[in-house]
Amino acid sequence: MKHSGKKLAAVAGPYRRHDGILTVRVVGDRLDLEVVHLDEVTGEVQDEQAYPLVAVGERRYQVSDGPNKHAIVDFIAYRGHGEPQDFLRMGGRFAERTDANGDKPAKATKDPASKGKKLKKPSKAKK
Repeated sequence: MKHSGKKLAAVAGPYRRHDGILTVRVVGDRLDLEVVHLDEVTGEVQDEQAYPLVAVGERRYQVSDGPNKHAIVDFIAYRGHGEPQDFLRMGGRFAERTDANGDKPAKATKDPASKGKKLKKPSKAKK
């Protein structure tokens, strides 16, 4: 499955969780994920790894090579109550999208998967 540069760019950028900084970059017709593992107490860098990602769904990618080959990476656009948020999920762990400095949540992107038709409310049955 191939995605347009626009779709790839929509999920690219920095994400953060308590034990790491994850950066998604567009490389040609795919994405690269760089993970910087941080010590949870001191915040010091423990390890860095890079993973090539290929699209396997609308907002789902798979590591195509390396130690985590076949691992799934999802990009989740939460549009529930409160402020819209974007997340990256890898190995069941979430990282929140941040601004370029990695300090605060970035403004959520438009969800390309939400352009479908709205469902009609079911009509009430007559008694």
